[in-house]
Amino acid sequence: MTSTDTAEHNRDRVAAPATTSRPVGGLPLATAVPVLVMMIAAMAVYMVWWGPALQVGGDTGEYQAIARDLSDRSLSQLNDRTPGYPAVLLATGSSSTLSPALLMMQWTFHLGACWIALLLARRFGLPRWAMLTLTAALLSPPLVEKVFTAMTEATTEVLLMAAVLLLVRWRERSSVLDAVAAGTAIAAATLVRPSYQMLGLVVAVTAAVWFARQRRWRTAAVNGAALAAGSIVLVGSLVVMNAVRFGYPGVSPLLGWNLTTKTVLFVDELPADEPVRRVLIEARNDALVDGESHTGLMYFWSIRDQAADAAGLDHPAIDEYMLRLNLGLIARNPTDYAAAVGTAATNYVLPSYSDTSAGGHQALEVLYLLGHTLVAAGFAVQMVGMVGLYAARRLGTAVDGPFSDRAARRVWLYSLGVVLYTGIVSVTIEAGYARYRAPTDPLILVVASGGLWMCWNAFSRQRRPRGVEDQTLSSPHP
Repeated sequence: MTSTDTAEHNRDRVAAPATTSRPVGGLPLATAVPVLVMMIAAMAVYMVWWGPALQVGGDTGEYQAIARDLSDRSLSQLNDRTPGYPAVLLATGSSSTLSPALLMMQWTFHLGACWIALLLARRFGLPRWAMLTLTAALLSPPLVEKVFTAMTEATTEVLLMAAVLLLVRWRERSSVLDAVAAGTAIAAATLVRPSYQMLGLVVAVTAAVWFARQRRWRTAAVNGAALAAGSIVLVGSLVVMNAVRFGYPGVSPLLGWNLTTKTVLFVDELPADEPVRRVLIEARNDALVDGESHTGLMYFWSIRDQAADAAGLDHPAIDEYMLRLNLGLIARNPTDYAAAVGTAATNYVLPSYSDTSAGGHQALEVLYLLGHTLVAAGFAVQMVGMVGLYAARRLGTAVDGPFSDRAARRVWLYSLGVVLYTGIVSVTIEAGYARYRAPTDPLILVVASGGLWMCWNAFSRQRRPRGVEDQTLSSPHP
């Protein structure tokens, strides 16, 4: 560690409030005990309410098929899905029948994500009542629902939470090992959900540029490489394997097909001599009339082989063909594409719960909707307030309270970065369904609660008479 790094690290350290008890898992005993009680009680209630059986999702069967293919530790064909979640299914004996071990594993993932969220929130200096309120929100039915469905949400959630915590610790401790671990967690999330394949490189490049602007060239190179190492090794290995064995140099062949969710309403703009035009339009029209959602967004699933026959191509050549076709459509119709992104963004911010959470009770649905609306409103309000605080700080105004602590600001920024990345990818490339947001819901709660708390303290302190100090808002973190 250089002298500059050491000085910055020392500035980041904030004196924790005196406590007579040893922290439990990074949380003060007075907070950890009720949190553990709430977690145990939540598990018991949900296991009785929803039963001990896992629900089958729309893609569960496909993940199980890949898990069976993985049983000999190799893949025999190019798959639409990445091998991360199938590996979880295989490890829990769920490749054919969903096992209780998978349910317990997903409970472990979600409760681990909740604990990490509290570790992050503690850096804002939240009072105990706010920490317990956050715990209740994290254990609410809409957020727990993912535990009882055999899909990727719970696994992705804990990996993203771990990545953010490791990024925060990397900056607090200036540890290259933390940077490597953070990059590896992001890469592991990519193996579960391909939409995160660029996140590791974005984080690495951002960090390298940040240090380079300060002329800390060695720090920029070392930390940038450490953050990118996980993606280069794990994601790069999958790309190379797909290229060598199956002729497709990518993580998943679905990218070109996912873009049909953006071109669904202007696929008619294809040239008349385009070989797949008739197949795409007919399938789109049928999905609009007879499809379950009547949006036509997912019409491509039923005609991939027909499109390949019409174009005279096999897989993965048709996958690359569809990528070029949809990119061309988007380039020629940017306004229509922007409208499709706007529609996806509207869907993305809606509640993500299903009948599992509400059980058909309209009163519960209304309650969940109100809670979701409150969180969304709080998130929007704190975004305005935090931008104002950053602007005031840039203009030379001293902002008191938790906002003055670098650890608190970093938690807010890193969490917000993952939330925004997930949202941008989900609405610009995919259909923007609300369940795509579900793995980042704990981070959204962290950002909203931390941002509101920092804004409240900053504004309330400005109204206090000079000389009045509040000693209760030091930011406790390891």
